[in-house]
Formats: sequence, structure tokens, C-alpha cells
Amino acid sequence: MHEKDKEPSSYLKPREVFNIKGPVTYRESLRAWSTIHMKKEILAIFPQLKEKRTKFEYTMLYNRSPKDLREILQKLEKEEIVPILLLFEKAKEK
Repeated sequence: MHEKDKEPSSYLKPREVFNIKGPVTYRESLRAWSTIHMKKEILAIFPQLKEKRTKFEYTMLYNRSPKDLREILQKLEKEEIVPILLLFEKAKEK
């Protein structure tokens, strides 16, 4: 983590455990793969994200080794932050 990190209270915390799968899609109008759409299940878990007057940010962390990941998780645990894991995988052919 770096010094630009947010205060622990600024992180949204879900009230339930969840496991949601969704596609990463190409947006022709934007000519980009850079858009990940939130599924309605996410909006049900985090209704605050629907607030149009509130701006939200995200922090995406990538660690090169399990050891580095454990160190980050220990720091987050001290701040009582439980991260959401976002895993990318190739879609299975249909």
C-alpha cells in the first residue's frame, strides 16, 4: 500500500459473502476493452454505487508472488479491510 491510500472507513463493506462471474467485453463505441460492467448483483450488495452524486474510485492491486500478496493482506487485515478478489480467466468455448 502507499501513502495515497484511503481511510479504512471510506471502503465499502458488503454484508454477505458473494461469488459473481461476469464477462469482460469490448465496447465498440469506446474502442476499448477497459470497461467492466457491474452486474446487478453487485449493485444489490453495494447500493451506494447507485448514488449519482457520489463519486467512487477503486484500487486494483497485483502482486507478483503469493508472499507479496500475504504481506498486503496482513496490512489490510490490521485496518479491518477485506478486499474483493477480481480474477481474470479465459472464457470456456461454448
